[in-house]
Amino acid sequence: DGTLRPGIIEIEAGQIARVTEGPRTGAWKLGNRLLLPGLIDLHGNAFERQWMPRSGVFFPLDTALLDSDRQLLANGITTAFHGLTVSWEPG
Repeated sequence: DGTLRPGIIEIEAGQIARVTEGPRTGAWKLGNRLLLPGLIDLHGNAFERQWMPRSGVFFPLDTALLDSDRQLLANGITTAFHGLTVSWEPG
């Protein structure tokens, strides 16, 4: 119904097993914070800027991926599919 209520999310084997209402001992207390699902970016072009920040300048691929991952996570994106053209935009 769209109402936000305190509840418990039980995780088993890395997946959500149950969502129930009510307090539970030993649970993490989030206070007034919200636990939200991560966003999925199905086609992002931002990775090119980490790999080649300006024409003719390349960073090591692993460094660029790490920087890109950190930026994605900081913005709530937990899954991303990188699009890559290997060119300098705008041409």
